[in-house]
Amino acid sequence: MSDRTREFATVLEHTRLADTYYRLRLAAPVIAKRCHPGQFVFIRVGEGTQPLLRRPISICDADPQNGEVVLLYRTVGHGTELLARVSCGSQLDLMGPIGTPFPEDCTQAVLIAGGMGAAPLHLLARRLHQADVPVTMYYGAKTEEQLFLSHSLSSFSSLQTAAEQDGTTVLSLLPAQLPPQTTVYACGPVAMLRRVQQWAEQCGAKGFVSLEERLACGIGACSGCAFPMHGPNGKTMYKKVCVDGPVFPMEEVVFDA
Repeated sequence: MSDRTREFATVLEHTRLADTYYRLRLAAPVIAKRCHPGQFVFIRVGEGTQPLLRRPISICDADPQNGEVVLLYRTVGHGTELLARVSCGSQLDLMGPIGTPFPEDCTQAVLIAGGMGAAPLHLLARRLHQADVPVTMYYGAKTEEQLFLSHSLSSFSSLQTAAEQDGTTVLSLLPAQLPPQTTVYACGPVAMLRRVQQWAEQCGAKGFVSLEERLACGIGACSGCAFPMHGPNGKTMYKKVCVDGPVFPMEEVVFDA
């Protein structure tokens, strides 16, 4: 599901949250109206051909009435380092929204976020809350200071947090059982998602995972995001996260291939 468009967005706010983490608020009315939780945008950074490819960044929040989009990102290379230098009032060349989103048709939801995986789940929590769906969220990060979205997420969900510096992880928060008809949504490091998949299966719950951590070029050219999936006749097949995802049914993903 992708209704992408090219839009020149104005930077309304660009805040350094901590170390290499940034929050970017943009005036992007077209993308704000079209986007769904779990989707991302391509951002062109720099001039000329360096860097050549746009950078894929998941959509953290969107306000269709005000025409605003919020992105949360971390500098991990030359492209995002260039993005971090962008000042308020500047124009950014976006393509989006892109990707398969999280399905929102559920009666009760559990959201599990590890680190920057909270970004795509933030918009999902908001949308489910607006639809009167009960939301429980478990949110973990390396430090308490990196739980950037905990304040706003507490408005949309029954929130529990964990910081590794305190000796706890998001996985330690998960209950032994889940109510019937609960849908699980998760995004974070692959090691965390593997454990969440096992836990959900033990609880008899279905769900969805976002593999947005795996996004590379964002257009399917490099195959760097190819991930194993259960295919027909019990065979393993590979799908590209940036083209076929980033959201997949939890039971479809092969984490131990």
